[in-house]
Amino acid sequence: MGRVFQPVYWKKMPDGSRVGKKSKLWHAEWQVAGATRRRCIGTKTAALAALVKFEDAESRRKHGLVNRAAEGARQSDHLEDLVTEYIDILAARGTAEEYRKNTLASLTRVLKECRWHVWSDIDQDEFVRFLGRLRNTPRVKLITGAAKGKKGRGAPPIKGKQLGSGCSPATLNGHMRIAKAFTKWLAERFGAVSPLRKLRPYPEAVDERRSKRILTDDELSKLITAAAAAKRKGTATVWGRDRAILYTIAAFSGLRAGELSDLTPGHFSLDAAPPVVTVEAADAKGKRTEPIPLPDHVVELLRPWLVARKPNQKLFPGNWAACRKQSHWLAADLRRAGVDARDEKGRPATFHSLKRRFVVRLIQAGAKIHEVRRMARHTDISTTLKHYTDENLSDLGALANRLRKL
Repeated sequence: MGRVFQPVYWKKMPDGSRVGKKSKLWHAEWQVAGATRRRCIGTKTAALAALVKFEDAESRRKHGLVNRAAEGARQSDHLEDLVTEYIDILAARGTAEEYRKNTLASLTRVLKECRWHVWSDIDQDEFVRFLGRLRNTPRVKLITGAAKGKKGRGAPPIKGKQLGSGCSPATLNGHMRIAKAFTKWLAERFGAVSPLRKLRPYPEAVDERRSKRILTDDELSKLITAAAAAKRKGTATVWGRDRAILYTIAAFSGLRAGELSDLTPGHFSLDAAPPVVTVEAADAKGKRTEPIPLPDHVVELLRPWLVARKPNQKLFPGNWAACRKQSHWLAADLRRAGVDARDEKGRPATFHSLKRRFVVRLIQAGAKIHEVRRMARHTDISTTLKHYTDENLSDLGALANRLRKL
């Protein structure tokens, strides 16, 4: 038997707690081929009517009363055409253009390498083998003549190849999420069950490439000084002096690369109390407009630097964030500063190390965890607890020593 109900969702409060609230929309839930299906309908009357329709269709299917020819014709649609329709639906839902682009690229590759043409071709084992090939096959990185040491405009085009390691668990999970969402959409369309529903994500914590290193105060100071003194622009679209400002804002505000690339002078309110930089909802990862307080020494650094900029001029122009060039800049500036890119544990410094440093320093300064979550702009406090609290093991040891001996 199915049911109609109002699901309970958890609303995050300003103090970090969560309160359960009932949705205003009614949902219908029923069984299809032993699996539970659920769909958001709207009003209670409409949900009851939809449930009767869904259960009747499932009952007819069980007793062989469905129109097999019509159902087979629907399921014989080419997956390439369905992918195009799926991308159009994602656009109608208002998803980000970059997400749709990545989804299209991933699904196109999956269909080609798994040789899926119609619904009946989709196979979980074949998809797992595809992910295994991505994990075990080294990626090919093309090298230009300039990268080989031949500088100047006359450098020859791509000639060499450098082999990198296979795809990380995070990349594999990205492909898995996209494929599972697509097959779930197809299953709802065909009144079936997704063949990929039982797949579980790869553990990302075991990947050594997921750096958890933070820069020390001395290393950050050397990095900013070296970047500011750099005279040659090189392949970077942001000059050395501006890169120093970029690193400073990232280290003391926790802004992500994509958010930094969209900043203009209009995002800064340096005369407010307190001075803030505001990330607009369209540019923020969490799609919420959020003001972030800035420390006084950063404000004094920004005042003269912003004067020479036009109100709507991008402070850090170029597509460097989309192309993920920021970690390459950081590595080059660390070399100029004489700072090891890897710490004693072998963990590399990446651009995200600046945000990590910001969050960890807040925790070490004694900020409450819900205050840290708000400053870090995490949607869920579990993100803060999971990824940013392991640096405080020594503090936890001090707490453990406060326990009385039995």
